[in-house]
This record gives sequence, structure tokens and C-alpha cells, in this order.
Amino acid sequence: MSEEVLRELPPTALLVYRALEDADDPLTKVEIADRTYRPEPSIDNALSQLAYQDLIDSDYLMTDRRKKVYYLDS
Repeated sequence: MSEEVLRELPPTALLVYRALEDADDPLTKVEIADRTYRPEPSIDNALSQLAYQDLIDSDYLMTDRRKKVYYLDS
């Protein structure tokens, strides 16, 4: 990951990226909001920005297919 790309991210997107980077497993939107102390609408926006930059990927939670989990795109 280029440090230049990370420097250009908005603050909340960078927080979300760091939360996913520090996580051992993929995180749900609620878990990301809990770790970053940001409201879910801000998390939605940050996740969209990170996905647009191809920095993250998502999949459906195996135990509840209505929810998604997010992780860094490798």
C-alpha cells in the first residue's frame, strides 16, 4: 500500500483503513463504528471511498447473510 494514497484519504476513511489493518478477522460495519467511534453513516461513506480506491473488499457474513464483513484487499 502506497503511503501517498493513504495520505490522500479523508480522516474517517483512514481511521477505517487502520481499524481493518489492525483487525485479525474481517469486521462488520457496526464493529468498525465501535472501533473508530464514528457514526455508521460516516462509516458507510468511508467504506465507499476505500472500495472506490480498491483498498478494501467485502463479503457476506456466513452466520447472517444480511450483513457484510469488510477486510483489506490484498
